[in-house]
Amino acid sequence: MKRQNTLTALALALAPALLLCACQPKQDEQVKQVRQGALVERAKPRETKKVITKARKAQVSDVASAKAPSSQVVSSKAPAKQKQKKKKRERKKRPPVVTADDLKKIQAALPKEARVKPKRPRKVLVFTLALGFKHGSIAVGAKALELMGRKTGAYEATVSDDLSMFEPENLQQFDAICMVNTTGKDMFQKKSHQDSLLAFVRGGKGITGFHAATDCSRNWLPYGRL
Repeated sequence: MKRQNTLTALALALAPALLLCACQPKQDEQVKQVRQGALVERAKPRETKKVITKARKAQVSDVASAKAPSSQVVSSKAPAKQKQKKKKRERKKRPPVVTADDLKKIQAALPKEARVKPKRPRKVLVFTLALGFKHGSIAVGAKALELMGRKTGAYEATVSDDLSMFEPENLQQFDAICMVNTTGKDMFQKKSHQDSLLAFVRGGKGITGFHAATDCSRNWLPYGRL
């Protein structure tokens, strides 16, 4: 009886230790799972970084692809500029003309009569030579002056682009000169033309001009002073 009691007491004393030993594998498994979970959680930020890096690379590629069309647009501007230059060159070569519509507008704008009747018939040289840029309005301006003189009787217009008109024997027949969009920095190179023009103005006759008239003979200072 005494021996049985002793065994019972020993069993009761060892029960917690046995129970702990029995539970230890489970606890070790749980600890292992927890540790693995922690490692997984620690690994997630790296995976997130990888995802972010991939996203950034995708954005960069999208930006690069978005910039590609703009470069194509820039390159497409070059042909447009070339077309504009080509049009300007063609405009320089094309002789100015007066269309039927232009003629109607000119006639509608002409005055009915001259404000002051001339004491004697007047002659005006309408000079249209353009050695530089050729304005498309030259022909229209010259035609307007011609028709205005004819309609009002104020003067008779002679339209010309021949520099020989500035020879003394030719220029003296006119009472005034109108330079219609004349261009070219060295228009009056001949000494005879320069002298006859200055004598023309000093003698009391007149000179006027349209728009680019001041663009010609820039290398001859007296013309600029006129």
